[in-house]
Amino acid sequence: MLVYQSYGEFTQEAYKVYTAAEHLATYREEYPTRRRQLNAAKKDIEQMQHAVDFIAEQLAPVTAIWARFMGNKYTALDLYDMQKDLQNLEAAREEIENTPCPAKVAKEAAKEDQPQKVTIELPAGVTLYDLYRIFDLASDNAHARRIKAHEDYRNEVILGDGKHSSEEITRLYNETENKCNYLSDLWNAANKISDAVRDESWEKEPTKTREQYFSKDEYLRD
Repeated sequence: MLVYQSYGEFTQEAYKVYTAAEHLATYREEYPTRRRQLNAAKKDIEQMQHAVDFIAEQLAPVTAIWARFMGNKYTALDLYDMQKDLQNLEAAREEIENTPCPAKVAKEAAKEDQPQKVTIELPAGVTLYDLYRIFDLASDNAHARRIKAHEDYRNEVILGDGKHSSEEITRLYNETENKCNYLSDLWNAANKISDAVRDESWEKEPTKTREQYFSKDEYLRD
């Protein structure tokens, strides 16, 4: 293409065709939001489409060698490169459209992180205090199972007679760690639920004194 300089002078330059990835990188660097990226891409496509149509119309006659647009001159080869560039622009716009909005993704993730409220209908005769004790015992059980898993590994491998190969030791260690991590998550969850139910019980079951919550023997006698 011939790029207009001044006083009717031109310099010859090759038309630069950007890939879809390059267009996309430019939009994401210059515009902070998906909406602004999409608006910019649509505007560029409209302008490029207008230029392609205008130049193609001038080059339609078989005698036409040059077409003028915005002061510059274009050949049929330049037109071909512009059409490729236009296709890449459209591909970049499509990629932006297919990319989930970061703000919406963050909002959905925040919703998923919110504690889930569960409604439980207790059978007749069962109190919130009873439910609290169930989760409290579940917490104790998870803790005891975690301690036992560590002890089993210690007795089997560390205090053993060295009969295990390095591969077996690695396998047993990984199995123990996975089991203990699961039991730790179970222990933490049971504690959280237990504390929440305990607070509800203190508020809604005033006949149960707080001292009862620290007396497992009283609960077991019931």
